[in-house]
Amino acid sequence: MIGDGRFQAQLSKVEKFLKHLGLLEERAISPNKELGAGHFKGLNYRQVYETCVKEYVYDFRLVDQSLVLFTKGGQKQTQWFLEFYYYECPVSVMPYDEFVATELGYLPLAENPPRR
Repeated sequence: MIGDGRFQAQLSKVEKFLKHLGLLEERAISPNKELGAGHFKGLNYRQVYETCVKEYVYDFRLVDQSLVLFTKGGQKQTQWFLEFYYYECPVSVMPYDEFVATELGYLPLAENPPRR
């Protein structure tokens, strides 16, 4: 199986990449990777998403509130695997910085360019 150090190093690369693209809202400090498929049985998509948010079942939360989770598994060095889960936010939400700007009465930078 891939070692924890190597796995965390790869997640750090993903974090840097998402930051560079301006897509990262949050990296979960201690994601919950203990919940299995049985925990979500009988839940609709929104309930699954809400459970993932509430229980921190994600590695990264994106600015559009989508969730990204990476897991690893396998019993032998030659039979390990990685899995990737993506949960799109089931409702339309405004990004946090846009919400704050709206609440404070500021226009987005594109609509209100700085004066020279």
